Order: sequence, then C-alpha cells, then structure tokens
Amino acid sequence: MKNNIKLLIISIILCLVFIKNSLAADFGPATEYEVEIREVALCETGSTISNCLNPVVISTSTRSMDIAAVASGEPAGSIGSLSKAELGKTYTYLQVLMKRSIQITGTDGLCNTAGDGTLTAFATGHGSNAAASALLFVPPSSDVTHTGGHMNGYDLSDGSVSAANTIADDDDYIYFRKVILNGLTLTSGVIPTLKLEFNVDRAVQGNSGTCTANHMNAAEPVITISF
Repeated sequence: MKNNIKLLIISIILCLVFIKNSLAADFGPATEYEVEIREVALCETGSTISNCLNPVVISTSTRSMDIAAVASGEPAGSIGSLSKAELGKTYTYLQVLMKRSIQITGTDGLCNTAGDGTLTAFATGHGSNAAASALLFVPPSSDVTHTGGHMNGYDLSDGSVSAANTIADDDDYIYFRKVILNGLTLTSGVIPTLKLEFNVDRAVQGNSGTCTANHMNAAEPVITISF
C-alpha cells in the first residue's frame, strides 16, 4: 500500500539588510530583477545566524531567475530537493549562496536605472529617460554598513569567505542565512519541495538627488522560502 505523500509548508522571510553609510536612502520597485542562485543548504541544530553548522547542500544547480517577472506572492519555481537531508534530524537555518551582481530594471523612487555598476562602484541613474536594464550590485562593506550577522561575502576564485556582516570588495557572491522557525524535521512519508516567492516593491536603492551620479545599487527583495 502506498504511503500518502504530505506537503510540509514552512514559510520564512530572508532579507539582505544593509544601510548606506551616512546617507539617506530612497527605495523603489523593479520590473526586472534577475538573480543567480548557486547553492542552497540546510543547517543543523546548533547553527547560528552567522554560522551554518554541517551544511547539507540540497541544490548545487546554478540557475538564474527573473523574480520581478513573477507576480508578488507567486512561486518562481522549485530550486532544491530535500532527498539529501537526514530523516529525524532537525535543521534550524537555511543558507543560500547567490551572486552579488543582479540585472535590474527599475527606479529608486526618484531616478531610473541607466548604467552598470561594478563590485566596488554604485551604478548611474537617469532622471527622465525610461528605466534601462542595468547591472546593480549588493554593495561591499567599504560603502555600506551590513547588519544582522546573517550575510557575508564569498570569493569564488579562491574560495575565501568573509566574516559575518562583511562583504569584501572582491567578493563576487554572498551567503545569507535565515532561521527556520520551529526547525525542519523530515519524517518518513513527508516529502517537502523547496520553493521561493518574491516581492520587489523596494528592490532598487539610491541615495542622490542627482540621478546621473553613481548612487544606485541592488536592494533586498522580500523572499519567502517554502518547504
């Protein structure tokens, strides 16, 4: 007799929290927000917001997705399998490795996206032209103050990992972690699927009254992770 397959749903919110040093910020929506996710892992009991203990990688398939093309609250697709997770073991955090560069079309509320940024430079904007697709970055610690302890940089070329709250200038990827409320424990007959949902209403950040200045960067979407 076949076991009934149950779907276990746990929703959590992940945010990339950072504030620009000594500058007021403006935020606005994106109509394009293409991210590259490289790895997704579960972290065992004993992990903290800044340390993923004995990570169990559930997705190593690098994929890009335009999360702004998906209606708010709708899933952008399944990105991982929990088949590698151990039955009966509790996982208390989720860790995602994603690229710092994000292809974005949008506005910070005052200025439209226009030119590309770099790992160490904000992107230019435009005050009157329609928003253009541009490469914006999660900024390094030299330009912003990162908070929360749940995010740090990773340099793919040499495998170096920056400390909590730190993104080095040459880090081309970032790790971020979020607590799984009440933990996730897999049991026989329960086969979850990992999905992402997004809201990009405040996913573009700027901080200048002069739109053509280098002042725009990628801001955090609201990301809901469901099992």
